[in-house]
Amino acid sequence: MTAGLSQYESLKKNIGHAKKIVAGVDPHECKTDLQHLKLQSYIFLCHAIIEEYVEQLCLEVAKAARVQFVEEGLITKALVALIAAQVLQERGSGKASKKIGSELVRNLDEFSREAFNRFNSVVSSNNGIKKENVRALFTPIGVDPMHVDTALVNAMDALGTERGGIAHKFAIRRESTLSDTEEKIGSIVRDLEAFDEAAREALKIALAGDNA
Repeated sequence: MTAGLSQYESLKKNIGHAKKIVAGVDPHECKTDLQHLKLQSYIFLCHAIIEEYVEQLCLEVAKAARVQFVEEGLITKALVALIAAQVLQERGSGKASKKIGSELVRNLDEFSREAFNRFNSVVSSNNGIKKENVRALFTPIGVDPMHVDTALVNAMDALGTERGGIAHKFAIRRESTLSDTEEKIGSIVRDLEAFDEAAREALKIALAGDNA
């Protein structure tokens, strides 16, 4: 199931495409307003690409966890986390723990389907790559992003803040440089491979089933 996950390769390819927008921009100083605007656009595009990557990776893992359970009877770490997120959501909405437990035991397939549908809604409504966004996406598939790479989560949070400043406030300031920006983006993209590996690992760990 995990062999088909190729979002990380798409991420690197898309970042490469986005770089075309800063063609001609001086790497050490934005010499014109146009160069500055190109650099801001590059940051905006890279943020969007990284956000899409994280969303699609987590959704793909959630889908694969469901398929593994339905087709092979495997209960993986990813599926358990997905179900746990659903339990917490239902308890938070005021549903009695006894009723939740009864439904879970009576029909695990239906409960896990509802858990996936809820997570699909979480992914669809996500808007950003800040710490709270990353946690909301990775925790329900059994990955603790802070445990995988705290520095990466902080770097993504900083990029999210920078992108927010660009999106919500127009200003021509030339403090940022292409060289620094490429270094930040390159570091994030490189380190995101650890998230990709952790997500795949959550599908490999079978807690129950024929191959557990």
